[in-house]
Amino acid sequence: MYIEQINKIYHPIIRGVKVIKNENINSLIVKSNTGLGKSYMLDKILKELKVDYVLFKGSITEARFFQFIQENKNKCILLRDTGNLLKNSKFLDFLKSATDTIKVRKISRLNYAEHDIEDTIEFTGKLIWEINDIPKRNQEDLDAVISRSLFIELNPSRFEIKDLMLDICKKRIEKRVTNYLIEKSVLLGRNEFNLRTQTKCLAIAKSSIRDRLDWKKSIDLFLTTHTSEPRKLLYRLTGEIPVKRIEFVKYLMKEKNLSYSIAHKRIDEWILLEEIYSESKLKQAKICLNVLNVSK
Repeated sequence: MYIEQINKIYHPIIRGVKVIKNENINSLIVKSNTGLGKSYMLDKILKELKVDYVLFKGSITEARFFQFIQENKNKCILLRDTGNLLKNSKFLDFLKSATDTIKVRKISRLNYAEHDIEDTIEFTGKLIWEINDIPKRNQEDLDAVISRSLFIELNPSRFEIKDLMLDICKKRIEKRVTNYLIEKSVLLGRNEFNLRTQTKCLAIAKSSIRDRLDWKKSIDLFLTTHTSEPRKLLYRLTGEIPVKRIEFVKYLMKEKNLSYSIAHKRIDEWILLEEIYSESKLKQAKICLNVLNVSK
């Protein structure tokens, strides 16, 4: 079951890499939120398909970047963590030239003599770049690059992420920790349920077991420090003990300078989103971080 779900999530990347390897498309863009395993899977797929690739990561000066391009002009270049470069108009000029749908793309630049860079690079390589979001700056240039590229956006559901997390587990303790994280995922902010959080929890559990500590309590502590704002506010007021709704209203009015009606409205929204829980819909009901017995 897990393998089927993983193939479903990452099949577009597998097909995309095959296309740029074998067809006359020179650029692949893979977009997703952070912590969904796109870097891991791209490395894995490129190796499995025996693609001759080199990783470019982070920021660099324009001269050094073009030196890198010159040295790897016949390879597949994997661009990772290069968000700042996407805001650079000269880098975008390079991308527009490099992603053109012809075999040999001539990329002309100023002569950086001190770095031994040619005036013109005959680029025959391919480009794969990972992005978490598309900057609004230089939108016209970015659109031109995207139109020349194969664009894939990963958007797995929470159920698919759970299956992916469980498939990663190789040891029994890893599966126990992951199942515990899934069970406690309500403690997290809505955008933090991902593989990075799982990696941190596995490391915390390993360290706790080594130091003869309760790994579940250690993970609980970690999760509550990475929780959403509504849960932080309620925890700050009462911990995990149920409290009358009116007390939380008064707390929000003081801490967040909200009016009485807006405080109630916020609480209704948080209950609807299951950030916090209420025993009933009545305004005098108790609320808590955990599920309460709901009155009929």
